[in-house]
Amino acid sequence: MPINPHFKKKNQRNISDEDLDKSIYRIIKVDHLELMLKNRTNALAKTSSWEDVYENFFFKEKFHTQGTPVTMEHLADHIFGQCWSTFRDSDAMWRIYSHNKESLRIKTTIGKLYDSIYTEDACMASTY
Repeated sequence: MPINPHFKKKNQRNISDEDLDKSIYRIIKVDHLELMLKNRTNALAKTSSWEDVYENFFFKEKFHTQGTPVTMEHLADHIFGQCWSTFRDSDAMWRIYSHNKESLRIKTTIGKLYDSIYTEDACMASTY
């Protein structure tokens, strides 16, 4: 199924066309990168599996809508992502993502990453 440019642009939330050329960086384990290159794949992880306690606060909160309590826990296993930074080098990022010193930094642009993972399936999923 061909990608509809209108929907792809619409899903480009809070990213201007100028931002698409901005460099972004990710620290990744060497063995994960080797697998990605060998298999020509790019893996997304369930955000609920992330160790950072601040990443998943949204799913742990209780909300009220018209007086009825609701939670977002049921969404946790259906949202996937990756961590990228616009900072080329950060001691904090190295400490978080390379605690065993077996990682390296990769670089791409926002547009290239978006193009590589974008999917469009009206009845199943999409990419934002």
